[in-house]
Amino acid sequence: MHEVDYIGGPGEMSGSAKLWLAGGVLAVVLVIFMQWFTGDVRSLTTTVVPTAVAHSEEVEGGQYGEFALNAKVAVKMRRGSGKMSEEEREEFTTEFNESLAPLAVTRTERLRLAIVAAELVGKEEALKRIAELQKELEPGSELASDATWLKILYEKGRDAVTSEAQAALVERHEWFGNLALGFQKPLVDQYRRAAVSGRERIQSTSMALGLMQVLMFLVGIGALAWTWSKVQEIRTDPDFISAPVSDHHLEAFVLFCAGFVVVLGLSILPFGLSAEGSVGAVLFSELLVWTLLAAPVYPLLRGVTWEKFRKSVGLHTGEGVAKEVAYGVVGFLAWMPLIVVISHATDFIQLLVGTSEVEGSPGGYPMFQPPPSDSGLVLFLSVIGSVVWAPLVEEMMFRGFLYGWIRQRLGFAAIVTIVSICFGIIHPYSPLGMLQVAVGGVLFGILREWRGSLIAPMVAHALHNGQIEAATLAILRAIG
Repeated sequence: MHEVDYIGGPGEMSGSAKLWLAGGVLAVVLVIFMQWFTGDVRSLTTTVVPTAVAHSEEVEGGQYGEFALNAKVAVKMRRGSGKMSEEEREEFTTEFNESLAPLAVTRTERLRLAIVAAELVGKEEALKRIAELQKELEPGSELASDATWLKILYEKGRDAVTSEAQAALVERHEWFGNLALGFQKPLVDQYRRAAVSGRERIQSTSMALGLMQVLMFLVGIGALAWTWSKVQEIRTDPDFISAPVSDHHLEAFVLFCAGFVVVLGLSILPFGLSAEGSVGAVLFSELLVWTLLAAPVYPLLRGVTWEKFRKSVGLHTGEGVAKEVAYGVVGFLAWMPLIVVISHATDFIQLLVGTSEVEGSPGGYPMFQPPPSDSGLVLFLSVIGSVVWAPLVEEMMFRGFLYGWIRQRLGFAAIVTIVSICFGIIHPYSPLGMLQVAVGGVLFGILREWRGSLIAPMVAHALHNGQIEAATLAILRAIG
């Protein structure tokens, strides 16, 4: 244990501190309520698709929406799978109609669904869907023109479609346009290759991610065993008592939770202003979240010196940045086998009792749409929030302020348990998800107690979130 890792010690709780502690409990409860409330609001659905949505002929974007991604996977994984028997084709057609077709909501998506239908079911199915859609399309619109050319394409072949019309199909519908123009063409055809290639890439990416998980699991077993041996040292270390931590640290945590409640409430405000689905609404919410970085400044404003502040919160380099980062990597790896064990244990329990987390999930069309999925800005904000904001702010508040204030009054095991439970339940996940987060909180708490510096828990937290984001991006890239 190094000398500068922690400031903490026994001390009586003042009347003011008791009030702040009660406020903290209330604030955590409100955070939990608001997390679930805002989640429920965003998951509200209606059984009938809004007319404005169903009639939309907007062709911009949509290449990474739920329908597009499922369509791409279905087409790319179907290529090279061999000729289907009549029975297999009937089963495939049933699955197509029950699983993929309901995802095509707008008129544009329904036109694109017809293109996918030609590939997966047959051109007769495509022509039938195009004919039904043409009755609804606005006369003279670009989508009506696209439908006309697609009808010609499936009836007479690609050569009957003018070069200008071919270019327009690709420009407006991108992957779907390539798929249509490559219909029944050999793989060497440029349109065909651009649309259906990628089966091997999807498989290799999935395999690589699987192997990476196995490798991290095996290495993680060793990291977990090594970390556990250090837990024994921490529990018997007599040098964890020093100067008391200011009550302003508790106050900062309470203010953070209160601010988070306000931010969660304001984040659903754009929905009431009909701003759902806009990049601006997401940017508004993200900027609000970053304002919570003001909470850690509170103790400094109340007179806590920077030297005491950085030591008690853990904002120092410990035994050196490189060494602390290395311990953070070890902590991240130690988390991996625990997640696998918890996941399999939960699956086994659900199998025994016959329940599933997805039962009772809302169905229908979402009342509040997510932002445009093709937006690079939205993607950037999401990744930065997950990999930078969460490790930085959450570790400061939970393993810094809250942990530092409670540590002078409770032992190691008790404080790690309390903080980890709070850390887990404020996340609006399923019981399994909250359990996984809480277990991660235990490991982060061990790193905090052991190293004193927040660098290790921040690195472990960032690596965990980062590997999830990286896996998601890798799969999206593989799908194309």
